[in-house]
Amino acid sequence: MNPKRFELDLGGGFALEVDVKRDDCNREPPHCHLTFRGRRIGQIWAESATFTRIPSDAPSHIINDAIYEVKRNRWDIVEIYNHNKMYGAG
Repeated sequence: MNPKRFELDLGGGFALEVDVKRDDCNREPPHCHLTFRGRRIGQIWAESATFTRIPSDAPSHIINDAIYEVKRNRWDIVEIYNHNKMYGAG
């Protein structure tokens, strides 16, 4: 099986994405990353929809949108993350 992708455009160059590498998914509980133009700037835990640290270079409405979308897509994020734990890229 191949890794699954979760990418969600938040607008303005910001997006959410889930790790696709097996090793990355086996290190930490399910989470996704807030990216800006492809660069990871924040990490959000799926279970609690909280940032590990709030990125200072993201506008507050993007932070709020990211939290909302993680809550709304929590089950998909966890499912894809757990799939990638087993079948993610080497």
